[in-house]
Amino acid sequence: MGKRLLSGILCAVMCLGFCVLPGCGEEQQTAATVPHTVLSYGCTGFSGNFSPFFAVADSDREVVELTQLWLLNTDRAGNVICNGIDGETAVYNGTEYGYTGPADVTVSAHTDGSVEYAFTLRDDLTFSDGTALTAKDVVFSMYVLCDPTYNGTSSFSSLPIKGLKEYRRNVIPKWQLILEATPANATNGSSEGYYTAAEAIEFWTLFNEAGAEFAAEIVDDGIARGIGSDVCSVAEALGYVGLPENATTTDFFNLIVDTRSYTVSATGINASAAKHDFSALLMAKLSNTLKKGVITGTSAPRIAGIRQTGDYTLSVTLEQADVTALHQFCIPIAPLHYYGNVQQFSPESGSFGFAKGDLSGVRSKSEKPLGAGAYTYSRYRNGMVTLNANATYYRGAPKIAQILCKSIVGNQKMSSLSEGKLQITEVDMTPALVSTVEKANGGVLSGDVITVGIMDAAGYGYIGMSADRIRVGGSSESEASRSLRKALMTVFSAYRRMSVEAYYGEYGSVRPMQHGFGIDASGAPSVTDDASDEIDDDRVLAAALSYFEKAGYTVQKGRITAAPQGASLQFNVAFTGCEAGEHPAFSLLKKASDILAKIGITLTLTDYKHEEPLLADIRSGVVEIWCDFRAQAIVPDYYASYASDGSYRVDTDISDEALDELLSAARRETDVAKREVLYEKIEAVVMDWAVEVPVYQKQTVVIASTVALNIDTLVADMTPYYDWKREVEILQMKN
Repeated sequence: MGKRLLSGILCAVMCLGFCVLPGCGEEQQTAATVPHTVLSYGCTGFSGNFSPFFAVADSDREVVELTQLWLLNTDRAGNVICNGIDGETAVYNGTEYGYTGPADVTVSAHTDGSVEYAFTLRDDLTFSDGTALTAKDVVFSMYVLCDPTYNGTSSFSSLPIKGLKEYRRNVIPKWQLILEATPANATNGSSEGYYTAAEAIEFWTLFNEAGAEFAAEIVDDGIARGIGSDVCSVAEALGYVGLPENATTTDFFNLIVDTRSYTVSATGINASAAKHDFSALLMAKLSNTLKKGVITGTSAPRIAGIRQTGDYTLSVTLEQADVTALHQFCIPIAPLHYYGNVQQFSPESGSFGFAKGDLSGVRSKSEKPLGAGAYTYSRYRNGMVTLNANATYYRGAPKIAQILCKSIVGNQKMSSLSEGKLQITEVDMTPALVSTVEKANGGVLSGDVITVGIMDAAGYGYIGMSADRIRVGGSSESEASRSLRKALMTVFSAYRRMSVEAYYGEYGSVRPMQHGFGIDASGAPSVTDDASDEIDDDRVLAAALSYFEKAGYTVQKGRITAAPQGASLQFNVAFTGCEAGEHPAFSLLKKASDILAKIGITLTLTDYKHEEPLLADIRSGVVEIWCDFRAQAIVPDYYASYASDGSYRVDTDISDEALDELLSAARRETDVAKREVLYEKIEAVVMDWAVEVPVYQKQTVVIASTVALNIDTLVADMTPYYDWKREVEILQMKN
């Protein structure tokens, strides 16, 4: 399970997952100070995207963490280290620990309400290839994260940086300009020179190819659901009439476009999406040239608030206070000379290592990272990433010469460690794990065979739902659409405790929520938040049926016989690891599937096997319902999950101006008690939209081989903000 009330999917994930750990580095070190030892580390699975800007899957991000350096880091409690150069101390769990980092930061509030963050870097940092790390690399990295076409998981650009809106203004992807012109006007090229006739022809060719695939998926889905037997009958069942008997999927797509116009949205072409949104199919086909941003009007050449003030100094000025800012500055310092173009770094002319709107060069290095961390990337082959010690790492060359990051299925990590195939890995704390470890250690949790480090996970598991995919008619925010989602969430919520206790036992708990789904459509109680295994299924279904009826479903004798226009009788829930029951919500959704079937609703469970495809589909709006984990920084950034600005929101599809005001106010509020009140109001709005139900909180454990490792060199008092990788350079293996 991977990334992600925030939470912030993804970007808090970048802050939490990325700023927590420094890193590892590059290839074929020969320094005599590096002993010839190899550590095998068990990971969940890789997609091969190891970019410090675009990595999504947890295991890919771990490789990034082990090859990169971060501008700011955190201590064990999750607080940002502001004095990294000389270091600072903080007490955790009764022990005083010291922390260092690559930079210092000072914060100054100005009389106009703006806030300045001034950074000073160490002057002895180098990337693993020997190139000096300077303020240029930091500025370059910030500009990548702020680019109008950036679509990674970081929400750095959501900060109110002075001049950022002006910099991003009027930059539109080339393909979007061609789409807006329509075929009739675009194929001769743009009179303003934004695109050529050849580019327009290329786009419309790909547009039609994606359209035929899109229509084919709709037809296949319609046949599977029994609403038709061919292209024509499925189209008619969905309200698209006029096709001939021998119509092709291309004919069907042309009719969709004639009906919906060229609007690529949930109310446009995507309205009848089946397996994939049309936009997802189209984006997969487009070249980097068509994805480039085009400046179509006044757009500032630089971000006024980001200034390099010296070779090793820079400052960032925010227009107003933002309580998430320090954590948002936990960004990777990527090498300009590798991911960008040194010749294109000219702040005077408004160039910062790449052409604004064109990140193709940055993306092209995603498979082979370069950084300044403790280890360097060597290769990815046969499900294993090889990392070599960076002899030039600023804290000293790691004692372990090589780390083999191995892709291991979750339920096989423990056995692999016991068999000596791994020396360290991370898993969820469960009764089964405790039993296995204690058996190996002769009755104790940490012993001569295995050492266990327990951490409360910083975040929570949840079931999410797309407001654009689960709705009635054309409006996601209508009362009918909310009632439909509440019908499903009522069932999911009722069986949370049963599922969490079955999976975690005493090592997990149900995530509390102030505003839940324990009532029916009339407001009468259905199931309380502390429900035990003794749940009245009939009472749960009655509450769900009351919401289905309110949503416009036809209910006869306790069963649903028809769905309103734009809604369905079938829903899909996406997981990773669910096939073998390796998911905390597995029994919950299995139970929900069984009881919903009693009233005529089909709930299908889909195991994605790997995390990145699932997360990519969530971000692109393909998935209806999903299970995921929201990483949560010490100061939660709810904005990253729920704001209407599509640049940051990555899943739930909420668009609510009142919510946006609450989210912005929470970011500005420095009084903790007042901020908590705002968080509660935010949760109330999200729950009313019925796009999320929190499920579980958990403990995770680092399990290490006492036989193979010198445990005295393993980080003490590990937390999700400070685990073994933070001091990986001092970790030693027994000879």
